Amino acid sequence: MIVTAPARFVLPVCLAVFAAFLASEASATNADLASSPSGFLRAHAENAVTWMPWSPAAVERAKKENKPLYLAVGSLTHELSRAMNRQTFSNAQVGALLNENFVCVLIDRDEHPEIAAYCQNFLNHKKQLSGWPVNVWLTPELKPFEGATYLPPSEEWGKEGFMNVAQRAATAWKTDADAQRQKGDDALAEVAAVQNAPLPAEKDAKALKLGLASAAQSWASKLDPVNGGFGDSPRYPEPELLRFLLREPAARNAAVASLRALARNATHDPLDGGFFRSSVDAAGRVPTLVKTSLDQARIALAFLEAATATRDSEFEAAARSALDFAYNQLRAKDGTYIAAIDASADENRSAFGWSYSEIVQALGAKEAKDFCRRHGAAEQGNVRAEDDPSSKLTGKNILQYGTFEKGAAADASACAKLRQLRAKRITLSRDEAVVAGTQGWMLAALATAGRTLKDKTYSARAAELADALRRQLLDESTGALRRLAGSNASASAADYLSVSLGYASLGDLPSRTLADRLQGIAVKDCFDAEHGRFLVARVQAPELPLRPVVPDGTAAEPPRAETVALLGARELAPAPAPLPPFAPLVARTLGALLDDPTVPVRGDALLALSVFSSGSP
Repeated sequence: MIVTAPARFVLPVCLAVFAAFLASEASATNADLASSPSGFLRAHAENAVTWMPWSPAAVERAKKENKPLYLAVGSLTHELSRAMNRQTFSNAQVGALLNENFVCVLIDRDEHPEIAAYCQNFLNHKKQLSGWPVNVWLTPELKPFEGATYLPPSEEWGKEGFMNVAQRAATAWKTDADAQRQKGDDALAEVAAVQNAPLPAEKDAKALKLGLASAAQSWASKLDPVNGGFGDSPRYPEPELLRFLLREPAARNAAVASLRALARNATHDPLDGGFFRSSVDAAGRVPTLVKTSLDQARIALAFLEAATATRDSEFEAAARSALDFAYNQLRAKDGTYIAAIDASADENRSAFGWSYSEIVQALGAKEAKDFCRRHGAAEQGNVRAEDDPSSKLTGKNILQYGTFEKGAAADASACAKLRQLRAKRITLSRDEAVVAGTQGWMLAALATAGRTLKDKTYSARAAELADALRRQLLDESTGALRRLAGSNASASAADYLSVSLGYASLGDLPSRTLADRLQGIAVKDCFDAEHGRFLVARVQAPELPLRPVVPDGTAAEPPRAETVALLGARELAPAPAPLPPFAPLVARTLGALLDDPTVPVRGDALLALSVFSSGSP
C-alpha cells in the first residue's frame, strides 16, 4: 500500500531538500574562494550563497541574466561581518533566496576600497547609515537601489531582518526594474552633488592658524580629566589627533595626559606588548582584542613625537612596544607586515582574562600580589558587567599595562610566565593580508624611530621593509602598486600616498625619488583638482558609474588620502621649499572643515593642516 503524506508536510520537506541542494552547489562553486589572497573571502568558502569575486565577469553575468547584483562588503576582523557569515550566509534558506534572484558578489573592503566607498556613500546619503558590514543591491549597470549595514537573519530588537530586505529588493526588481534604475540614478545624482561641491575659498596663513588654534582649544576642553582621551565609548587612540594637539601649546598637556593614559591602560598589552584596536569603555579597562599593523605604526609615530616634545622615556618605551610587537608578531616571512591578529570572537575573549587565583597559581602568592597591584588586577576581577555583555570575563581581570620603573626585571619575568600560559589557551586568528598602505605607514614609523631613538635596529627593519615592499607590491618599471600582495586589485590613492610617505621618511635620494614618483601617480590618476579631493582609486574594470571619494569617517577610520598627501608633500619638501600645486587645493578642502565650530574636526585633517601651515613634517 502506498501512503501519501499530507501536502502540508510534503512542501516544507521539498523546500528543505531543494535548499540543501542549492547549498551543496554553492559550496562547490565557492571552492574557488579558498585560493583567494583575501582571508575574508576564504572564510566564506563553505557558505550556502554562490559567491563571485568582484570582477567584470560578475557584471557581465548580471547583464546576461538581467538580475541585480547583491554586494556584501566586509572585513575578516570585523565582528558583525563574522556574524553575518555565521548567521546569515550559512543559512540554506538565505542562500536559496539570494542564489535564485541575484548575482552575489563578496567583497573584502581591504581589497577593494573603491567599492567599499561607493557603497558607503550610497548608504550615507540615501539611508543615513554608516558602519560595517555593507549590504547593497545594484542594477546590472551598477546603480545602487537598496541597501543596509548589518542585518540579522530575521527581525531582531526592532531591526529589520536580512530576508525581508533581500525579498523586497528581489520583488522590486521583478515588479519594475526601470523604477529601480531610476532610483539608482537619483541616488548617484545626490551623491555626486555632495562629492562635487565647489572648492572652498582659500584661507590666508593667519586665518588658518587661528582656526587650528580654536580647534585645538575645543578638543582640549573635551579632555576626559580622569581617563585621558576624548569622546564616548568605544574609544580609539586617535594618534593623528594627539600628534596635532602636541603641536599646539594650549593643547599639549591634553595630548600628553591622553598618551600617558594610553601607555598605561589595558589598551596597551603588558604581556605581548603592542596596542589593541580600541577599548569598549572610556577608561581603557576592556580592550577590543584586535591588534593591527596599521595601528601599531600610527600609535608609534604619536609616541615618538611625544618623546621628542617631552623627553619622557615612558613615551619612548611605548613606541618601542608598538614597533617591537609588530616585528615579532605581525611581520611576515618575506619582511612585510600582515594586517592583524584577532581574538575578539566571544569564544576567545576569556583567554585574555585572568582570575586572581590563576595569577597566584602561576606566580606564587607574594609575586602575584605585587603583579596585581602593578597591573590593576583584583581578587573579584576588574571587568564591569556593563563592559562584558557576553559574561565571558565575569570574575576575571584584564591586565593594564601600568607603570613599573621599580622591579622591572621581576615584572618582565611574571609577564613571560603568563604570556606562555596565554599562548597555550588560544590560537589567535591572523589576517594575513599584506596591504600596501599599511606597509607605507610602518615604513614611516620604523624610519622615524631609527632617527628619533638613535637606534639602528629600527633603521635596519625599515630598510628590510623597503626592500620587501618593492618585491611584493611594486612594479618599479611602471610605478604600479598592488593593493594586496597576491591580488590583481590596483592600490588606492591612499595606498600610493602612504607608500610615498614611507619612502620619503627614509631620507636617502633613491627612496625620495621613488616617493616623488608614487606621489605623482596618485595625483595624476586620482586627484580631482576642481574640487580639491582625491578619488579613491585609479580607473579599473568594471568601471563604476561614479568614481567615489572616501566618505567622511570616524575615529575608527584610517587617515584619508588628503591627509597623507599633505604629510608626504611636506616630508618631500620641508619649508621653505615650495609645495606641489595640489597641496594648497587640498588645504582649501580640509580648511573648510574648520568653519563650523560646532562640528569637531577629525584629527588627521587637523594634523595635515598643521603640517601644511607650519612647514614642518
